[in-house]
Amino acid sequence: NISIRVNFSKAITLTGTMSVNLDSGGVCAISAFVGTTATGIYTVLIGQNSSDLTATSIVVNGTARDSALNNLNTTLPGTNIATNSNIVIDTTIPSVTSIQSLTASGYYRAGQAINIIVSFSEPVTLSNGTLSMNLTSGGTVLFGAFSGTSVTGVYTVLVGENTLTLNATSVSLTAGTLLDGSLNATSMVVPSTN
Repeated sequence: NISIRVNFSKAITLTGTMSVNLDSGGVCAISAFVGTTATGIYTVLIGQNSSDLTATSIVVNGTARDSALNNLNTTLPGTNIATNSNIVIDTTIPSVTSIQSLTASGYYRAGQAINIIVSFSEPVTLSNGTLSMNLTSGGTVLFGAFSGTSVTGVYTVLVGENTLTLNATSVSLTAGTLLDGSLNATSMVVPSTN
């Protein structure tokens, strides 16, 4: 939740509500009040994003007037939320965008290594755990702690592991977290082509 304060040049009386519309797609609703300052709470919802939160408009649902019954001018001032703050709203869930190998195509036998690269839609950090990938051969690749948009692991072919086309079948965390900078957990869906 983000507290948003609106300052007025003089005391007003709000009957009804005031909506502060935000560039994230969110709205901060302010209830009836009397005074030169009003505060409301913006609750961030999934799908709302902003690189630097700012108000886009103010809408009065009711009346907002001073003591002389002059209506509030709802034109946004030059000083806005983004003027003195840097509030980033990020609800985008990071995802696996590709799984590939730069190892040459061919046949590999037990004991040989194949490099596997997993790429993500944005920078993520794996902490206190291991990312595990299951392969069509029956093998597994483990990736340790990292930060970035990709991670490389090595699949060593074991006796009895066979496949005509090596692909990932699943990706999961054995422990720990895989989060972006806003602490959104990474989706573990394997892309349709890998």
